[in-house]
Amino acid sequence: MSTIAAPRATHAARAEHSPALDAHVRSFAAQSSLCEGQRVLAALLTRSFEEYARPFRLLPVLLSVVFAGLLAFACFAVFFVVGHFIVGLGSVQVANGFIVVLSGLMVGTGFWMKSSYYESDVMLSVDEEKRLDHLRIGRLDDLLNTNRVTFPLLLLCVLLFLHTAVLRASPNVLDMEQSVGTSLNAAQCLMLALDNALRGLLLDTLEVYQVQVFPHPIELSAIGKPVFLAFRYVETGFAVILLLALWQRRRLVKHIRTFPRDNSAESLADWIESLCRSTDVLHRRYGDEVLFLTIAEEYIRGNTQVVKMLTHQFNQAYVSNEVRDLFRTGEDEPLFEPKAAAG
Repeated sequence: MSTIAAPRATHAARAEHSPALDAHVRSFAAQSSLCEGQRVLAALLTRSFEEYARPFRLLPVLLSVVFAGLLAFACFAVFFVVGHFIVGLGSVQVANGFIVVLSGLMVGTGFWMKSSYYESDVMLSVDEEKRLDHLRIGRLDDLLNTNRVTFPLLLLCVLLFLHTAVLRASPNVLDMEQSVGTSLNAAQCLMLALDNALRGLLLDTLEVYQVQVFPHPIELSAIGKPVFLAFRYVETGFAVILLLALWQRRRLVKHIRTFPRDNSAESLADWIESLCRSTDVLHRRYGDEVLFLTIAEEYIRGNTQVVKMLTHQFNQAYVSNEVRDLFRTGEDEPLFEPKAAAG
């Protein structure tokens, strides 16, 4: 591995590091061939891949479900009180209002999920105490962020509990008591909401095999039918979004989990090279992120001429100026010039 004379500390090197990042920097510091910029960049990349490869934690998911229940009942209470008692809307208007709100919620989430397909800069990321912790590698960070999975799951739970709240609080609006033939308790409302959701999620498989989660046959009224269908379609939409997020994340995580954990700069550079040049998943959709990782790999190896060539040719790559400042020569000259202003 080539050696670069130690430059003056860059912005990232001067910033206060998180304990996890500092431990990696000290580990890379034991390799005398590395300069300060190489050590910090290698440590930042290692921390980033650690974050991306981190498995899901059960507790946040359970807390999300509990929060979903509380949020659902709160949202319904506000909507129903305002719509039915303050504004004075009738049953049909309240039902149509639910359909509009739920449809808008799904469309908004779809646009949020689509944001990962738009370019975003590679930038520095800090922890809760504003200490430098890792890199956000553009769209890879958006795609591998666990919030991309937990957020649709949270909304799916919100919809389920919201449907339960609707059935429990306003059976007269939906004519449910007349349809079922008895008053519904909270558990029965939840079972009925779950039965409706599963019929959409499983693409009517339950109806084909005549399987019912809710034990009583029901006959929906003219008002109840659009409300049940609205919940069913929106819940199915969120389930599709959730499955898509899980599938996309899995395709990348299975590669990223192979990154070396021995804090060897040479091993890290070899692994980045293997990832960028053998994973067609990255090439097809994440060109700027692959370009940045390639430049980082060459810099860690000490190939300054290659870095100069790539950064000059692709100066408009989506990399923030703070990250560009990490790349410096032995004479403290920047290898990655600041991004030129648009226009």
